[in-house]
Amino acid sequence: LQNVVSFLNKWYIKRVLSQDLKLCIQLLYDIEHKTPKNHLVETIDDSLRVTNKKRKLSYTIGPLIPTTEIETEPETEIETESEPDNDIERQPLYN
Repeated sequence: LQNVVSFLNKWYIKRVLSQDLKLCIQLLYDIEHKTPKNHLVETIDDSLRVTNKKRKLSYTIGPLIPTTEIETEPETEIETESEPDNDIERQPLYN
């Protein structure tokens, strides 16, 4: 782990997160690994749940559900007002 929030920037927290996330990656990509005795691995539907029983941390990883684009605002043309005809002579700002 390179960048973490300041309150998580402790060596022991980074070590636990790093080991847990490493296990998650190994499980996702079917890499040979040894599941630690304090971890529980479950598959629920299309998701993977890894629980660190010692630290009471749970990671659930699943596929992202594609969404359709939702139009939030109707497209309308912006009407611009034309400049009024003024008889004022315009002069340059700088000479």
